[in-house]
Amino acid sequence: MAGAVQAKTLSEEEFAARFLEALKAAQPDAVIRADGTMNLTIKPANRGELHLYLGNAYKNYIHEPGRLEEIVNSYAGQMKTMMAAESKKHVVDRTRVVATIKDRSWIDEMRRAVEERTGEDNLENVYEEFCDGLVVIYGEDTSDSMMYLTQKHLEETGLQKSGLRELAVANLRRIVPNYKMEHIAGVWSITTGQSYESSLLLYNELWASLSVKYGDIVVAIPSRGILLFTPASDSEGMKRIREDATEIARTSAYSLTDKLFIYHNSRFDKAD
Repeated sequence: MAGAVQAKTLSEEEFAARFLEALKAAQPDAVIRADGTMNLTIKPANRGELHLYLGNAYKNYIHEPGRLEEIVNSYAGQMKTMMAAESKKHVVDRTRVVATIKDRSWIDEMRRAVEERTGEDNLENVYEEFCDGLVVIYGEDTSDSMMYLTQKHLEETGLQKSGLRELAVANLRRIVPNYKMEHIAGVWSITTGQSYESSLLLYNELWASLSVKYGDIVVAIPSRGILLFTPASDSEGMKRIREDATEIARTSAYSLTDKLFIYHNSRFDKAD
């Protein structure tokens, strides 16, 4: 007998409908509506509205369709955490403020989601440019999820954007005190075990010390949890890191970018 027929991959509309159904079942007292194809607005009883962009969840599903229920439950759980925080008038814990590095397209997608939902270009997420193609996103590590900071959070907590990076990096050093380096076939990998690999680009002393040893350093962050680097002068390492970055970014459920970045003169820039 032939094997079971593979289930049809859901379209964006079908995925959003499935997500909407799951959220309504989990939060029967909340008013939940679709605002465009991949945006949901949740209005809990006697609380302000929360907004959920499904683009990243759908991207994860496309990479691994068999994990549909797991992905839906994971994102629904994050929304439940956000709703609980909202109900308790959550105050951001300064000691848990962290910074993550993302591809510039993440901000562009979030901005499009806001425009689709509100008709205005009014992105509230707190971020800053890191280098050509990358941005620094600020959030609060709540242990079981990441709550991205908005300007309202800064105002309520008394935080200044000008001091966020210094605070976030200091917190990261405490939350992620160690990392592991491994060398395979001309390319080094650095892992933290906590999905903060991209944040290590903010550890300037790490790259400064490596550049003393190797000269200019080329780095790839093709996916969440993966950071690769090789000396720019190593032709075999350069060939390998380009291939790895392209393949990982193409196949990973949590891809970031296939671009390469170079540490030169104490700063990162996009590699040619």
